Amino acid sequence: MFDTLAATRPASASPPPTRGSGGGAAVRRARPRLGRGGATAAQVERADVGTLAAEVMRLSQVEIGRLGRDEAEAVVVATERVIAALQARQTLAMETLASRVEDDLGTTHADPHGVVASMLAPALHCATRTVRRRLVADRRLLASAESSFQGLWDGDLERHRADTVAEVAQSLDPALWSRFEALLLETAVDRVTGEVALVSDAVWRLSRSQLARRARAIARSLDPESEERALREARAHRRVVVGPDRHAPGLARWQVHLPTDVSTEVYAAVDALASSYARSRPGTAMDAHRADALADLVRGNAEVRTVVELVVPVLPGAIPPRGPSAQPTVDTALGAPVEITSASRAGRAVTWVLPGGVELPRHGVLAPEAVSEVLSRPDTLLRLARLDPDGSIVQDPAHYRPS
Repeated sequence: MFDTLAATRPASASPPPTRGSGGGAAVRRARPRLGRGGATAAQVERADVGTLAAEVMRLSQVEIGRLGRDEAEAVVVATERVIAALQARQTLAMETLASRVEDDLGTTHADPHGVVASMLAPALHCATRTVRRRLVADRRLLASAESSFQGLWDGDLERHRADTVAEVAQSLDPALWSRFEALLLETAVDRVTGEVALVSDAVWRLSRSQLARRARAIARSLDPESEERALREARAHRRVVVGPDRHAPGLARWQVHLPTDVSTEVYAAVDALASSYARSRPGTAMDAHRADALADLVRGNAEVRTVVELVVPVLPGAIPPRGPSAQPTVDTALGAPVEITSASRAGRAVTWVLPGGVELPRHGVLAPEAVSEVLSRPDTLLRLARLDPDGSIVQDPAHYRPS
């Protein structure tokens, strides 16, 4: 539903708030100096974010390394506020880019977000789908949580907390968004100037979970059916996402989004089996037992066939054998590279050596010992694929069990 969301608000929307004190009057931001003998974290929290950005960038590595405890804390807080402010500017720039692309493509194009994501992915050094998700979240924030976006712009609200407000706002009618944020952020309108100002700074100090609970409660008060709609929408997005663990080669990372009632049952089954493993195999971390239990429960209720495909590069004049009568030999010694030895048409032996690990799409690196273990299983099937010099791959339909 968010792919087509435009960054617009109802005409009655109020202007974004400015930080105020008590009666809603705007407060002049302090201009502290960072470094030795500089501002404290409390002073940094009330400072102008533009000044903080200049101060942070002025500090050298040597200067930061010499800071005292309180001074270093102030730099950490200042940097966090600057990051939030920069994210706001990037968010608005991505929305502007998306709007310009939509204008150029016209209303007939089916996927303008995909076009924008393809444009930005190389420069942002991430997958197209990742950029697409960021763009959708950016447009959602700008459309439904303008005051929260202003807090992000001023460095008062981190992106993850601003996104929390926008996510809850999506369950409400757009006509209620301004009222929702006014109650959530405790804003008030000055009767003389018409300026929307924050009545209290307390809301900015709430954690993400505290802010989410407050937002859901206010959404229920404005529209009692909003929570039920949000739950139905959430159930429609149940999914499993698998990817390599960037911090631990040889491991894959799973993210499972389940309805709460199903999640409690699944976790109870996993935890019960893990507890039995812990009793029989003490000394292993409980989280590791839970991971083993989950894998065993899934594999125990499914039949999985493993097919190892060896992509063999063909040297000029050498063609790998085909058919069961010309099976290659595979060296599966633990930790050794996989070697495939076969005879060419010319009658000479050709040996291809595979690197120690195997990169699996979606799952990451398969360690050499894991490759050896997979090849040694009695139910593993082996299939050859020929990589021709022109880059094309030709698969051999025949399978065989490795010796």
